[in-house]
Amino acid sequence: MCQTNIEVANADEIRASPTVTYNEDEKKYYMLPVHADLNGLEKPFIELFRSDNGLYWVKSGEIEISIDMLGSRLYPWHITLGNVGDEYWLLASMNRGEKSAQLPLYLFFFKSQDLVNWKAHDKPILIPSSKGFDNTVIYHGDLIVEECDLYLYYSGF
Repeated sequence: MCQTNIEVANADEIRASPTVTYNEDEKKYYMLPVHADLNGLEKPFIELFRSDNGLYWVKSGEIEISIDMLGSRLYPWHITLGNVGDEYWLLASMNRGEKSAQLPLYLFFFKSQDLVNWKAHDKPILIPSSKGFDNTVIYHGDLIVEECDLYLYYSGF
């Protein structure tokens, strides 16, 4: 098994839901994990790492993504990153970013040209249904783009 140089800072902070894409023009891999403080002292944020080979990573920055919805500020928990044309697309399951208030989760869509500055679609693209397998949480989403078709996959409970 190959090792990477990314380590957890301490037992109370985790990097959750890492997502990776490869930029063919730049010949670089980019990884975005969610940095979460399990003690709730700091709201979740996204870290940006880059790599030439996918094994060794250099942290290039931190990305603050949040949305105001129904009187609450929502933060990312599970994310998925993809290249679509000359843009990066991000799906983010978001909630209030507190351990005691993890539910519900809503799925939001973001676009970026540079992986640093993100434009949010201001409303969730999926919310929990009133009944069915996804009646509480939109847990994680992914997308596939083929020519003019977009396929959205997600899990929920």
